[in-house]
Amino acid sequence: DQDLRELAIRSGARLAIDQARQVGSGTIVGADKTWKSKAIFLATGKFDVRGARRPREAADPTLGLRVRIPHSNRLARLVSDAVELHLFKGGYGGIVLQEDGSANICLAIRKSLLTKAGNDPYALLNELACRNSQFAERLESLHRDTPVDTIAAVPYGWIARETEPNLYRMGDQAAVIPSLAGEGMAIAVVSARLAVDSYFEDRDAIDFQKCFAARAKRSVNTAKLIWNFAETERGATVISSISDKLPGLARLAMRLSRI
Repeated sequence: DQDLRELAIRSGARLAIDQARQVGSGTIVGADKTWKSKAIFLATGKFDVRGARRPREAADPTLGLRVRIPHSNRLARLVSDAVELHLFKGGYGGIVLQEDGSANICLAIRKSLLTKAGNDPYALLNELACRNSQFAERLESLHRDTPVDTIAAVPYGWIARETEPNLYRMGDQAAVIPSLAGEGMAIAVVSARLAVDSYFEDRDAIDFQKCFAARAKRSVNTAKLIWNFAETERGATVISSISDKLPGLARLAMRLSRI
């Protein structure tokens, strides 16, 4: 993110920091001032801003948890250059090594799992480790003082099919995909590029949003189908077995869910 900000500034952009309290067509109400613009590009990720909220209707909503495990030679050997996917009843966790050797562990789980763990993320991680010995190996260096980032009520499967005039929704504000191996990042990059192209071609944000929604439909629905099946015990077993015996099908699923 820092590299992208610096590149934007070198390219002529002006960076101003404020806290957006409300967003509307051509207007952002900030803590410091009200910002006016011909076009607004909304890229707040999984966080909503008043005036552009996404619906949250699930009876048992999905939560996001992220923890960074420090580098160790054992962890490097276990994960290597893979993107790991650990399945369990009620969710899944993805693990990948970062450039500094630390491991980024992200989980998408049902709220009921965290509730059963006393709303304690560490207790939940330890409980999942007890069920999965391979997941436990990757969490060996997890301590109580290790920061855990959480985000509530992630609307996986949602796609923005409409917007206000001159308000371009990008990334998770355009489509929230149950990410398996970088699909969320792909959506962020593609939607940003198309939104900027639409702006320079004088295409309204409403038209852009409809076109991008149509383009994202297959990817989001494929990932949602896999996610719903994989978060059941039987589904996780079936998917693990098929991926082991027919790796080509796993690669096909990734291609179908990538925009």
